[in-house]
Amino acid sequence: MNRKNKRFLNSRSSIVLHGLLKLLKEKTALIIITFTAVILSLTLITAVAANGSNVEKTKYYKSILIQSGDTLWNIAEEYYDKDNTTIIEYIDELKQINGISDENIKSGNYLVISYYND
Repeated sequence: MNRKNKRFLNSRSSIVLHGLLKLLKEKTALIIITFTAVILSLTLITAVAANGSNVEKTKYYKSILIQSGDTLWNIAEEYYDKDNTTIIEYIDELKQINGISDENIKSGNYLVISYYND
């Protein structure tokens, strides 16, 4: 092999090697960017999910007129918040708020109930 051919091969090898290094850098950068985007997306999704589940509800009170046939149980079924309490706990709360010791209520009377905003 003569000198001219050796220089050509060395030059050609250098160009190929340079191209491979450039391609490797681009692929590495793409992998790093993709990995970072995935991590950021997962972090954002987790943060949004956590905030959505921790939304505080405001508790309100109002007075309702007891109708014929109403019971604490069916009133509780209508107004209790399934995310914050059980129906039995809600009935106990209604009894405490209204100063009653049993579950007997009379139509025509008023009952103070608690409820949460949506």
